[in-house]
Amino acid sequence: MKMKKCLHYKIQLFVIFCIALEFIGCISSKTVVSSSEIPLSGKYYYIVKGQNAKYLIEQVSIDDRIFSGKITEESGHLGYKKVKIYVTSDSLINLYSDKTLSIKLDDISKVETIKTSTGKAVLVYVGSVIGFIILFGALTFEIDPF
Repeated sequence: MKMKKCLHYKIQLFVIFCIALEFIGCISSKTVVSSSEIPLSGKYYYIVKGQNAKYLIEQVSIDDRIFSGKITEESGHLGYKKVKIYVTSDSLINLYSDKTLSIKLDDISKVETIKTSTGKAVLVYVGSVIGFIILFGALTFEIDPF
């Protein structure tokens, strides 16, 4: 009888943990703001997306209604805000031999600024790890966490 009760208790804890994970998945740590303005700052990194092409851009500028920047391969921009710039066709992106590109501002179809709330993201991940440790301890060592 005690074995059935222990197994039942472990199943309950596992179900509670799975439900908690589902709720954590519903919390987004990102905010997307669509606009027609391209923010220019060192706090942002830029992604230009065409139909098939995608470029990571740095050192951006806007001169004479032309957006331009240097194509980079680095993707480690933690803590930065992301700006996604969409164009309807890859042919609207002008590529140059010195690894730069340019796009007329009139050819840009959409601009999205994505801001990550680091506090919320850290809280969700730390809470998940602590929850997993409690569940693992309760299931492995039969600790009563309540």
